[in-house]
Amino acid sequence: MERCGSGTSVRAFGVPLATVKRYLKVHRQKGAAGFFPQPRRRSATVLTPEVKQRAQALLDEGKSVPEVSSEIGVAGNTLHKAVHAGRLHAFKKKR
Repeated sequence: MERCGSGTSVRAFGVPLATVKRYLKVHRQKGAAGFFPQPRRRSATVLTPEVKQRAQALLDEGKSVPEVSSEIGVAGNTLHKAVHAGRLHAFKKKR
């Protein structure tokens, strides 16, 4: 492999020298596998069917997402995401 100092690769591909050096360092340390990220592990499902059923019942009673969140112990962001995705149905309050 050609040394970075000559700049031939840099000129040929139009890539900054610092980028070439950074990728060479990754290749030397980890090989080709260093360019492919490892898959992330997913956490356990929070909205189990039982939790989802309880949350929907509370939402049907007219409670807001933050109220339901604190009552069932699930993050409000999780409930908002489920409502947005259509897994839960929340009623909008009239002004």
